[in-house]
Amino acid sequence: MKFLCIDFVNSQWYKTHKIFKDPLKDRDLFKSFCEKWDLANVGTFDRKLTDKLLELRDFLSHAVNDLCTKNTICQKDIDEMNKYLASLSFCKVLKKEEERYILNIIPDKSNLNQIISKVILSFVEMITNYDIKRIKICKNPECGWIFYDESRNHTRKWCDNTCASLMKVRKFRKRHTIKKASNSG
Repeated sequence: MKFLCIDFVNSQWYKTHKIFKDPLKDRDLFKSFCEKWDLANVGTFDRKLTDKLLELRDFLSHAVNDLCTKNTICQKDIDEMNKYLASLSFCKVLKKEEERYILNIIPDKSNLNQIISKVILSFVEMITNYDIKRIKICKNPECGWIFYDESRNHTRKWCDNTCASLMKVRKFRKRHTIKKASNSG
């Protein structure tokens, strides 16, 4: 299951992987992100836009971390989300795609407002319509990727098979090193 808000928060992954650029600060990467999620094309890519998006990402990252560690969001963060929601103005538009009808929410204001509104609405829909216990942070300490656990038993620990393999290899090597040390000592 894919959520815009999770992809948005995961854009901070570059922090632990210095060879990558921050997608919210790089015009081309940000354009790709917007195209992927069918977000408004931002004509001017300036400091104000970047600062607001970075602020939103930090806030949502903190909220997701609270969800994953405490299974709740504090009242202060709920109030902050309500501020974001209160500042939104939008209308609903009916569209036909192939043989289905879809109701889209279209923000009335600037392109920046459209991006912020879609991200915050994605987060609110995720925590109100889906099981918050399935929102997880990858157990690989070098990763920290956020994902929605779709496994049947809700036991997934890693964001993907690469992280799972890396962690299993590290665990095996650690166990093997300890075994060698105890045999030689």
